[in-house]
Amino acid sequence: MLNLNVLRDPFETYTGNISDYYCVDYRIVEPHPRWIRSPFIHKDDLCWILRDLYLMQTDKERTIKGIRIQSEEWLSEMRDTTWDETANEYAKDSITNREYFFGPRYVSIAEAIITKGQNLNS
Repeated sequence: MLNLNVLRDPFETYTGNISDYYCVDYRIVEPHPRWIRSPFIHKDDLCWILRDLYLMQTDKERTIKGIRIQSEEWLSEMRDTTWDETANEYAKDSITNREYFFGPRYVSIAEAIITKGQNLNS
């Protein structure tokens, strides 16, 4: 499992610069199947997650699949849907990429972190 003691708590440390943050998720297949999602990981902490994921991959008793690292900036954008020939661009959906991929649970977490960052910087 990831050593969460070395990761920054985004509710305490969010700088207001969303481009500095990433969401890491993966699936543990064995021994107890489950998805692990870690939103708002600071770019400087990615090395710790990658190290831990590497160590878990070398563990013969644990199988991990589907490791994804996605920018929080992209996850916060409205989702592209169909190509609009008239406008020569993709039409925007009513939901973010985050909600499309992860559902509404992570939207409220992201909004709370982003709002806190905006309040700190105003």
